[in-house]
Amino acid sequence: MKRLWCIALLLFPLALWGNQKVDSLKALLSTAPHDTVKVNWLNDIAEEYQGKSPEDGLQHSEKALALAREIGYTKGMLRATFYIGYAKDELGKFDEAMALYKELLQQSTASNSHYYMAMANNSIGAINYYQSNYEAATRFYFAGIAIAEEHGLKKQVGNGYANVATVYSSQQRWEKSLEYFAKALTIYKELGDDYSYAATLINTGNVYANTERPAEAIAYYNESRGILEQLGDEYALAIVIGNIGSLHEMKGALDEAETYHEQALALQIKLGNEYGEIDCYVNLGSVANQRGHHIEAIAYYHKALDKALVTKARIKEQDAYYQLAQAYRDLNDYKKADHYHQLYTAVKDSIFNETSTAQVAEMEAQYQNEKKAKEIEFLKTDQQLKDARLERNNAIIIASSIGLVLLLLLAIMIFAGYRRKRNANQLLASQNAEISLQKQVIEEKNKDITDSIRYAEKIQSAILPSLEKLTNCLPQSFVYYQPKDIVSGDFYWVEHLNDRVLFAVVDCTGHGVPGAFMSIVGHNLLNRAVHEKGLVQPATILNFMNEGLTETLRQQGESHLRDGMDMAICSLRNDGQKHLLEYAGANNSLYLVQQTTQSTQHASGNAAYTLKEVKADKQPIGNYYNPQPFTNHEIALNTGDLIYTFTDGYADQFGGPKGKKFKYSQFKSLLLSVAPLPMAEQQQQLHNTLVNWKGALEQLDDVCVIGVKVP
Repeated sequence: MKRLWCIALLLFPLALWGNQKVDSLKALLSTAPHDTVKVNWLNDIAEEYQGKSPEDGLQHSEKALALAREIGYTKGMLRATFYIGYAKDELGKFDEAMALYKELLQQSTASNSHYYMAMANNSIGAINYYQSNYEAATRFYFAGIAIAEEHGLKKQVGNGYANVATVYSSQQRWEKSLEYFAKALTIYKELGDDYSYAATLINTGNVYANTERPAEAIAYYNESRGILEQLGDEYALAIVIGNIGSLHEMKGALDEAETYHEQALALQIKLGNEYGEIDCYVNLGSVANQRGHHIEAIAYYHKALDKALVTKARIKEQDAYYQLAQAYRDLNDYKKADHYHQLYTAVKDSIFNETSTAQVAEMEAQYQNEKKAKEIEFLKTDQQLKDARLERNNAIIIASSIGLVLLLLLAIMIFAGYRRKRNANQLLASQNAEISLQKQVIEEKNKDITDSIRYAEKIQSAILPSLEKLTNCLPQSFVYYQPKDIVSGDFYWVEHLNDRVLFAVVDCTGHGVPGAFMSIVGHNLLNRAVHEKGLVQPATILNFMNEGLTETLRQQGESHLRDGMDMAICSLRNDGQKHLLEYAGANNSLYLVQQTTQSTQHASGNAAYTLKEVKADKQPIGNYYNPQPFTNHEIALNTGDLIYTFTDGYADQFGGPKGKKFKYSQFKSLLLSVAPLPMAEQQQQLHNTLVNWKGALEQLDDVCVIGVKVP
């Protein structure tokens, strides 16, 4: 099936092209004062160039932005920023356009400009669509639709619908695509928006062409072409001409197809639109290949591939690889054909997958649910207002009717009220005395409980390694330990045995008092494993603890419970020539940060440091449905390497501006950012970051992080 062009609709008003209007505006500029009027005229000229001469539009919008910034004209800055981004978009410079649209979203949000907020969301979605990031495209499209609907921006709602439909077309969900295109066409027709109506006719025609309904497709294309020729929009005209050519090619009319494709290419080159040139080269290559001119076709396909790689257009890159594979197969060069087919498959798999399709569907469902919820809330509020008015009217009527009766009964009511008040005061005095006594009893019990827990805290603190012991065993290290309650379910452990140092971070089931009980059990098992059994290999220690904890809980009659603990344990030693780290983990992974510029698999970092995650076994210590022996990892270390072990409390903490989890990805970035600092400053940075993230929210779980630097 031949891929056809879709237009992603950005949110701007297209004017009819006319040199006379541009010349008039330019003449006015020479006499314009250095103020908002000049900014508006510069933006007006940039708008006139949209879709016709992006370089000229870029030049005038950049002047408008500079002047608007100089005089502090917010609306002028927002409009100019959009026009600069759109010109970059037309020129196929998607990365630069994306940066400008994100800047526009930030500025419009700060200034509460709903029009430009919707515009920015839709434009960012369009760039993601061009680069085949369909989940991100849909997310931004629906965000723009929600803003536009809430604030009555009907044109922008139509553009959002049309753009969502293009995503469904790219995923070959034709019925959903036609549904959203129909919604957009209805809005554009009501508004008299000829350009957007014409662009959506093109996209609707593409759906019919791709579903083998050529009669409907050509009707939509021809109607769109007539409108665009009147508007003088060469950008969209190039697209519809190319699509008409593709339709002729599908019918086998190769001469007519070639003529249309050459016309489309000439327009795209004239506009400087590298992204638009890609399909033209692919289409011309397809015509040449069908004629048996395979060498000529391959040359066209390579031109298309070069443009796709420059503009990062993944879907176009996929098309070029596929066509190259077909052309080389027709030449019987199966080695090159297989090479390009493998590249085609790799790109295709990265774009079209079940997850991406499901995410797009989820975005639509979320948008529809939120929309229905707002409608229900509006109806509920409206009904509440009606009920309130009705109740007020009824109250007035009733009050008027019984007013005389109330006057007659007033004396009786005062007397009765006095008696009730006296009785109530007597009852209240009795209840207050009883409440005071109960309060005293409760306060005494609470004090006893709190004193007991405080004493338990001293006991738990006694089993934790002292700062002196930690410093002797691990001179360059820190421990960030932040219990949720007075006592904790997390604990850390350090021992120096002969030629090695063992250290561990343990997260027991629960927190508070239950977690503290489990931590005592875990601490005793660790000491037995090392001091009584003489175990030093991390995996062997975990296996011993697993058996010991299961046995302990069974002896207490709690074998049906899934109580246990997650844990990371390390052994660090130096054999005289190199440092060696042994590690084993029960659900708790280890992060290794090294000062290097080399990237490795499953690693992420910056130019100075790289973070590698050593995965833990996905099972806890304790009762588990299918326990397996724990894995022992051996890792050679260099001086200056950083080792981090931790429980899940830090990454699971809710907070930030949206009240979401901190998450491990952000935790990794934090560790990379503090890696150059001394260990004490790293600990302080972890503390400050958690406090700032948590804000006024409650701490969710115990937190424990150990950082060790290899000397």
